This record gives sequence, structure tokens and C-alpha cells, in this order.
Amino acid sequence: MTRRARAIVLIVVAALLIGGGEAVAAPPRAPATAKPIDPRDVGLLPSAAPAPVAPQTPSKADFAAQSRLDGGAGTHFDPQRSTLVSRTMFTTEYVNADGTHSVRQSNQPMNVQDEHGQWQPVQTTLEMDPATKRADADNHPLSPSLATKANDAAVLQVESGGHTAGLTLDQAAPTTAAVKGDSVTYPEVAAGTDLDYEVTPGAVKETIKLKRPPADGRSSWKFKLTTGDLAPKLEKNGVRHVGRQGRRGEDRAPADRDVGLRGPRRDRPGDDRRHLHTGEGRFGLVADRRGRPDLAA
Repeated sequence: MTRRARAIVLIVVAALLIGGGEAVAAPPRAPATAKPIDPRDVGLLPSAAPAPVAPQTPSKADFAAQSRLDGGAGTHFDPQRSTLVSRTMFTTEYVNADGTHSVRQSNQPMNVQDEHGQWQPVQTTLEMDPATKRADADNHPLSPSLATKANDAAVLQVESGGHTAGLTLDQAAPTTAAVKGDSVTYPEVAAGTDLDYEVTPGAVKETIKLKRPPADGRSSWKFKLTTGDLAPKLEKNGVRHVGRQGRRGEDRAPADRDVGLRGPRRDRPGDDRRHLHTGEGRFGLVADRRGRPDLAA
């Protein structure tokens, strides 16, 4: 066999061996199980110390307007900085720090002139006057005063425009007044009955309190009204009007929630002035079926 023929045979044998071979891959190794680490064995990471915080300088800006619900679009009045400039009976005017003006007003008297003609805020607190032995309010448009005893000739006395009027409960027991703030209570003026007076900025409110039904069945209370040179009159709208003879006066007693001024028709005849005359008048309070007092002239 020649050398060339041998080379061909070797190539053929090598090709057969390669073509008939089978490649076998080695199996993968199982991953090694990680060893658990105890967190306590982990060291702390280094960190830089925080820089000191410099305190901020307090702001001097005025945010008072922005702090109000109206956002500063409303009143500029500040009770600490606004200055009083004028008063009337129903208004009080201030000049504000920014130069604007604010006016407080009310349908109730806010101010009253003293004996020197100076306007003062209305006071409703009652204090005992050592000279007269009566509880009174110094700065009040009606100058109300109340007696020490419930059977005084003028338990309640008011003054307006130089005229004086008094009111007292007929046949009241001589109980002593208990004064507290703007109120006076006369306990047990009759069996189970208290008489209260409350001074408000523009009026004196009278209340009869029944603590229990009267044992004697009493359902009416009579009052004596002393008016000096004024003439009392019960008008059709249920308002007791006190004025000078022959003209409409300045003093009016509006109907009150606790004491209704609407009397039965038989108690309000058209000529009811026959029962009232200059200087003195009498009227009564009659309890209706609901226990509410009504006025009877």
C-alpha cells in the first residue's frame, strides 16, 4: 500500500470515530449552602457626625391678618392696638393701627352719658348703694334700682328723661333681696313664688317663678305702677306704654318672653284708660292654662 493510500485510510477512520462519538456533559454541582450570619456579628457602619443646626431668627412679619378667617379682608380692629375715638348710645368708634376706622354698633344701648355728659360703657352689674340701701347700676340708660325688701313701695325703680317710674308686687312678703351680678331675686314673695329681676343693656326683665302650684290655688298677681307725671296706657299691640298726658312719651315696655303682655279680650276694653290715671296704675298677671302669666289691666 502506498503512502497516499494510507493517508486516505487514516482520514476515513478518523472521520468515523468523530461521527460516531457521543458527547456526555458532566452533572452540575449543587450550590453550596450559605452559612447564616448573626446580625449581632455585623459591625456598625461608620457615619459622619451631623452638622449642628443653627437656630432661625424669629420672623418680625405681621401675619395677624392672614391668621383670621377672612384672610385680612375684613375688620382691621385690634382690641390691643385700636384707639377709642368716639361713643354714642348705640355705637363705639375706634381708629386702628393702620389708620383705618372701625365702628361697633348694636340695637341695644352700648354707652350712656354720665352726670358730666361724658359717654361711658353701659353697666348692668348691680351694687348696693350705702346711702339709699338699694341695688343699682351706675351707668345705665334706665338708671335701675331695686329695693332691699320685696314689699317696698317701689321694688323696681327706673328713670329716663328726668321722669321716674316704680313697680312693686301687691301684698308681697317682706323677704330680703339676694343680689348677684346683674340679677336680684326676692324669694318666697308668696307661697312657692320667687320674683326675679334681671338688668340688660336696654331693659329690666321681670320673671315670676312658681316653684310649685300655689296651695291656695292662686293664679294671679297684681302690681302697682307708680309713674309720677306720666300716664300709663295698654296699647292694642300688647305693649304697656308710659308717656306724658296728651302726647306719646319716650318710655315703652316691650313684651317679654317670660311675662306675656297679651291679656284676655275682656281685660282690654277700648276705654281701658278708665283703670289707669296719671301718677299711678294697677295691672295684674293672670296664669293661663299653660301656667304662663298674661297681663290683665
